[in-house]
Amino acid sequence: MIQIRVGILTFHNSRNYGAVLQAYALQKKMEELFQTVEIIDYRNPKIEEELRIWTGKMRGKKSFYYSVLAALYRLRKKISFDWFIFKQMKKTIKIDKDRLDVFSEKYNLLVTGSDQVWNIGLTGNDKTYFLDFALGNSYKIAYAASFGDGELELDNATEKLLHDFQMITLRESIGREKLQILLDKDISVCCDPTLLLGKDIWKKMASHRLRKGKYIFLFIIDESQELTEYAQRLAEEKGLTVVSNKSDIRFIIHPSPKDFLSWIRDAEYVVTNSFHGTIFSLLFEKKFVSLRYTQGGGSKVRIMELLNRLDLGHRFVDDSNLDIDQKEDWELIESKLSKMSTESWELMLDWARTFWGGDMDA
Repeated sequence: MIQIRVGILTFHNSRNYGAVLQAYALQKKMEELFQTVEIIDYRNPKIEEELRIWTGKMRGKKSFYYSVLAALYRLRKKISFDWFIFKQMKKTIKIDKDRLDVFSEKYNLLVTGSDQVWNIGLTGNDKTYFLDFALGNSYKIAYAASFGDGELELDNATEKLLHDFQMITLRESIGREKLQILLDKDISVCCDPTLLLGKDIWKKMASHRLRKGKYIFLFIIDESQELTEYAQRLAEEKGLTVVSNKSDIRFIIHPSPKDFLSWIRDAEYVVTNSFHGTIFSLLFEKKFVSLRYTQGGGSKVRIMELLNRLDLGHRFVDDSNLDIDQKEDWELIESKLSKMSTESWELMLDWARTFWGGDMDA
């Protein structure tokens, strides 16, 4: 184990299941390699604004009641996420932007990623996730950083910051070629940190079964009439009920990250437009479908790349020939996922050997 201190900057505080679970996974995996690994508790202002408990505008009695119920759900979700982070992650005290430079001096290595930390639309072009605060005494790397589904957009200041990174890996190939040319360095594509841990850890972490009967789990990030109608038709065909993260009281009562894992693990089918909803459907070997397109009609590059690498392009719900009950070779799929994980982690090990040497076969 390397005797250095590592600080990770990511979306750990977002009340998004994928964001929190990938942050947990990256910290957990890096603890196998480094002596001290902490999540730096910096909070992006744009994301923080979207996490407000009360957002109601109180236009009429019906709207007021809906706003109250929505606020109660957000409060319950906040409590469950905060508890998960408190119990499962090692994080620093809350750090404001103007104190990050001095605070970061305690780390030998700063890591940004994974998740869409380089999606400037999501962060409000927050340069913090490009490690602009580092004073030069720390190594800087990116693990599986993502630009989201959009095109790579870098201003001169950001390009200059990326030149100072000792290693950059992306979660998707989008922007990779352009970035390699701009920076004149090799850029690799790595898997999402949730895949580094493997299914057994996630199954063990999941809550106990939350519903006795059989059900379809409808997990959507963006509202999707297409997926909602698909899940309802499937439920009628199979004689099942639908548990939706958007409207079902059972999910509202059980909204923690551990509950999220349980909802997927114990479902008969999963219908989703979520990248991490897709990942955990794969890990738990579920019969599932994912939506290929965003609300704006663009492609969900993250999901497409993942499924295409596994030869599972037929799992897109827009396929007219879709057979959700089609049998899959789960041994082969698990083997491919394991290979992705091993190859991704080897990149980290190789980099660590180069800079610190020693036995890095953790």
